[in-house]
This record gives sequence, structure tokens and C-alpha cells, in this order.
Amino acid sequence: MEKRVFGCPEFSDVVFKSGLAMIEKIFDYILEDQDQLPGASSTQDSGRNKIFKIGFYANEYERFLNVLVEVFDDDMFYQERFKNVLPEYMRDPIDYYVSHKI
Repeated sequence: MEKRVFGCPEFSDVVFKSGLAMIEKIFDYILEDQDQLPGASSTQDSGRNKIFKIGFYANEYERFLNVLVEVFDDDMFYQERFKNVLPEYMRDPIDYYVSHKI
């Protein structure tokens, strides 16, 4: 698979390292932005963990990577919002992959 997709292990490593660096920068930007919001306390100060739902969309036409972020104090709101919408096999994120044999 690696050879078919990337051509060689060296190119695969370069793509992985570049992708990882890009994701780290995006995550750092999100966390810095969250801490700068009025009334937002740092996750280190509050002692509570926040839930970040992050989505990525590669807009090839405009050559942009759109990043969508939702921040929740807990996971209950997110779970309740999709409880009646999602099919049974997608209630747990890993179930999607198991049901599609991925």
C-alpha cells in the first residue's frame, strides 16, 4: 500500500512528517485562540477538560484547508444532539469503521 500510494518509504515519511507538523500548528492555533476568548480559562487553570470536535475540509477549488471547531464543556450536548440522527451503527465513532470493515 505504501509503495502504491506514495511510491517509496522515504516519500511516505516526508508526507507523514509534513502532515504531522501541519496538524500540530493547527492544534496550537486552536488552543491559543481558545485561551484568548473573554471569560475563557486555561485548561490548566480550570482543572477541567474541554471537548474539541474538529473537522477538516480540503477545498481543492480554492486551495484552502477549512478547519471547523466546536468546543464543549462536556460531551453530553454533542451526544444528545446526534442521538436521534445517527444510525445505530454510528453511535460510537469506532463502530463506523467496524461496520464498514475498515
